[in-house]
Amino acid sequence: MNEPNTSKGEKRWFSFLGVFDETPDFLPLIHPSLESDSQYERSGGYVSALLVCALITVVSRALRDLLDPANLIMLYLLSVVGIAVKLGRKPAILASFLSVLAFDYFLVPPYYSLTVEDTQYLLIFAIMLIVSLLISTLTANLRYQVRMSRYRERRTSALFALSKDLSGALTNEQIVDIGNRHLGSMFQSKVTMLLPDRQERLYVANVLENGSSSLSEPAMERAQALFDAIHLAQPDLRTDSLLFYGVLFMVLRAPMRNRGILAICPEDSRQFTISEQQLLLLTCAAQVALALERVHYVEIAQETEVAMKAEQLRNSLLSGLCPTACKSVLSVRSGRWWTALNLTFVDSQKQIEVFYNRVRRHSHLGSLSSDTFERAAA
Repeated sequence: MNEPNTSKGEKRWFSFLGVFDETPDFLPLIHPSLESDSQYERSGGYVSALLVCALITVVSRALRDLLDPANLIMLYLLSVVGIAVKLGRKPAILASFLSVLAFDYFLVPPYYSLTVEDTQYLLIFAIMLIVSLLISTLTANLRYQVRMSRYRERRTSALFALSKDLSGALTNEQIVDIGNRHLGSMFQSKVTMLLPDRQERLYVANVLENGSSSLSEPAMERAQALFDAIHLAQPDLRTDSLLFYGVLFMVLRAPMRNRGILAICPEDSRQFTISEQQLLLLTCAAQVALALERVHYVEIAQETEVAMKAEQLRNSLLSGLCPTACKSVLSVRSGRWWTALNLTFVDSQKQIEVFYNRVRRHSHLGSLSSDTFERAAA
């Protein structure tokens, strides 16, 4: 999956906001809400916020005699902005409260005490806290929106790559391989496709190298039950899916009929509780189902074309033997296959005997037919 071209300035901006533009192929599509919970709002973020506030306090303590308190407040606000950008909303909120306490304790007379001589500082503390919380919230929202836009951009690119590869697939094996690679990377999951045979029994299309299946027998039974129960209707993840012991079964719906079951074993099942991830899964399943149906009807068209060519060739051979053989063709078309072949053989022998041997004229018989010669000899 190729990322669109981005200018150097945009790359620096995305890097500053924690969104990196340089991404490998088949990038996992992790929703930003899950990323913020697991990566950017962990315990290390709070420790980093504490260290940044301590550093700003040391610098402000050194500049306390040179600058007014209003100028020192700007240093704390700047630190809150940086923490909100790089670490997230919750560490920034912690930094807002720590900034107010540090400013009161180290920079407002009497020093090293939370009491104040001038009550006007109480208003300054309140405004400083409100502004810090507002800046941290707005900056965190901006960072989240940037990450969301990049997520949707990568999602569009991933869907385009999937549809492009599926459009060139010619067999079910190729479709299964393409679906496993793309969907496994998108959702960070182990993907297994179950396709129906002629008796509508599901089988594992992708078998492990040791010849074993990646699904247990109870899981296969649940997948078969879901496949038999679901009929053509409006696609919906609530009705088209089943979660069984950590495996999500998804029906592969196509316009004409269901084409199988998609089994996904995700590393983090929380992603399928998000509406955008659900829509992405439904879209991917629909594309795979359409590809399977296209290949199915291509195979039917090829088989029909071969049967038509064989029928035309057989008819041309039979019609070239004699008019009597044409009657046998009618028997072929009516379903009496072996009877028609026997009649054709007998009629052909009679045709050769009556219209060829007995009418043919031989030069050594004086240009007489064999029948006329026999009558003259008698």
